[in-house]
Amino acid sequence: MNQKKSPGRPRKQEGVDLKTHEHILQKAARLFIHNGFEQISLVQIATECQVTKATVYYYFTNKANLFTQAVSHQMNQIRGYVLVILQEQKPLRERLIDIAMGHLVNARTDFATMILNAKPFLTEEQLQEIRASEHGIHLVIAEAFQQAIMNGELAKRDAYLTANAFMSLLMVGHNELIRQRFANMYEIAVEIVDIFWQGASTKSG
Repeated sequence: MNQKKSPGRPRKQEGVDLKTHEHILQKAARLFIHNGFEQISLVQIATECQVTKATVYYYFTNKANLFTQAVSHQMNQIRGYVLVILQEQKPLRERLIDIAMGHLVNARTDFATMILNAKPFLTEEQLQEIRASEHGIHLVIAEAFQQAIMNGELAKRDAYLTANAFMSLLMVGHNELIRQRFANMYEIAVEIVDIFWQGASTKSG
């Protein structure tokens, strides 16, 4: 006797769950980044992903859960991108310019503001998950800075604090009035890194 299949929900054993999960995360992250938490619904995300709302619910229990995973996933990707750049064999200042360029070109919002606006809808555990993924970005930069301090390339300061200061400075580059003062993103990236470098390097006085 044939058993009826449950409608509207994909079966994990079909082997497509990871691909679909990743697809939803990527699309949701883009929508949340561009529009914020409150302005986006699961219906809009499902439409953008070309899946049913039931499929979204199959992988994520609610919008807060999807937001948490999408933002954390995005930050983990940024961490990987930053790590690849930091492992390149060229001067630290040049690597920081590359990181700044990637941030200015690809980032579309202030993550801190986006998360602050979503905070009333998130549990403390979800906020901690997002903070942990953000910490991962700062940590890989801090490790590179610690090595530069040991090599005498950077002044002896707290490496993690210095990493946070660098990332905060990058956000200045998203100010539209500032962007209008420069010919292109590269000029902004160089200027930001130079401001940072003058304060962090051993040659800053």
